[in-house]
Amino acid sequence: MRIAIPFECPCLHSLPVRTYLHAHRYRIVLHIDGPIDPESGFVINMELIQERINPDFEALRGKSLNGHPLFGEHPVGRLPTCEYLAEFFAERYVPVVGELSESAKLIALEVELINKGEAGDDDEFGLARWEAA
Repeated sequence: MRIAIPFECPCLHSLPVRTYLHAHRYRIVLHIDGPIDPESGFVINMELIQERINPDFEALRGKSLNGHPLFGEHPVGRLPTCEYLAEFFAERYVPVVGELSESAKLIALEVELINKGEAGDDDEFGLARWEAA
């Protein structure tokens, strides 16, 4: 069974192609595969996933992604693109899923700009998808 767990987070960033700080709403979706646990009826307990992951998004909410301490030395702190965000979050959440379930696996993670066409947006858009090898 495959499930998807979405998160949303408004953040700011700047990039070499758009050097001023600007806002986006990001949707981050974890795609998790595994068998349905006959005792709980779940592939994985979504509340526990949220408890573990929400603090990251609360730390980023409304803040600049450029140089944010959450990213440490990962290149995403220097170039906060959807591609680097997907890579960073996948590396961070593969072990979380493994800690919460012996049988479920994070098989994909998507990061998408979802504010296309909203006020103040320059029609920037995109989606990056990390997939487990």
